[in-house]
Amino acid sequence: MSDRLLLRWFKPQDLREYIIQVSLIILSILIATGISHCEQDRQEDKRLQEYWQAIQAEVEEEIRVLENNVFDAQKDVKNLKRGITLAQYAHPDSTLLSLQEFARTNLRGVFRTFPPSTYETMVSTGDVHLIKDLEFRNTLGSAFNYLQEVVKPDLINWDAATQKSFEQLSPYLNVSQLLAYNITPAVLANWQGFQEASAEVYAVLLRQANIRAFHLSAGLSYFQNLQEELSTYTLGSQPGS
Repeated sequence: MSDRLLLRWFKPQDLREYIIQVSLIILSILIATGISHCEQDRQEDKRLQEYWQAIQAEVEEEIRVLENNVFDAQKDVKNLKRGITLAQYAHPDSTLLSLQEFARTNLRGVFRTFPPSTYETMVSTGDVHLIKDLEFRNTLGSAFNYLQEVVKPDLINWDAATQKSFEQLSPYLNVSQLLAYNITPAVLANWQGFQEASAEVYAVLLRQANIRAFHLSAGLSYFQNLQEELSTYTLGSQPGS
């Protein structure tokens, strides 16, 4: 029936031309779609390479920062342990030396920022799907999440702990001299009171310092392992490329 209708409306020659024209239209659509997909793939590959280079630079910089943080945290632990040992001797000279160790820890400070990482940008824009290797994507996410979920809170807690310890011991100190790091006998406004109060304050601060040093060391290991994994890929064989 359909053949008869077609023949009624089209002559054989017209029918062939009609089929050819329809076929050409379909072929043109397929070609255009293929070109569009190729261009999309090319743009995604370009974005991935840019992300990749940014991630490599961030990992390298984070290792440098974490190495400095670990070094400072370990110094904090050593200073506090030395301060606790010196505070055990009921002698003004030992107490002054103990205060010197405390001042080194409290006045050293920690200076670092936590800007959004390239990985977090990829997640927020949806471009994280460009990394096809799910295992590597999880490794990348774990490392950068560790900074936000562990290292950053540790820094906040450490700042709070040092401030609290300073407030607890300041009634026994000449604060202006201490802040100027002028550690002389005159800095101890109440030698006996400081000697009695410092042991407990040091112990609490030492616990926080040990936790921070441990977490920083773990973070450094995370990023060193990540850098090693990154080094196994070339620009042409990255996960997702």
